Amino acid sequence: MKIVHLTDTHVVAGDGFLAGLSPAERLRVAVDSINAEHGDAAYVVVTGDLSDSGDVASYETFGAEI
Repeated sequence: MKIVHLTDTHVVAGDGFLAGLSPAERLRVAVDSINAEHGDAAYVVVTGDLSDSGDVASYETFGAEI
């Protein structure tokens, strides 16, 4: 059984940047890669800090990307 694990995405609201990078864009690329290369995975588990600041807008961005 294949399980994919994502952790600590630290998404910020919209296409905001964190340390010069866009966490939402990096998550988007990761999800695309999982779909393309691991479509046979039984589960995808996401743990850690999904949002960098914990605000509603960043969780909405996370939800839109996932």
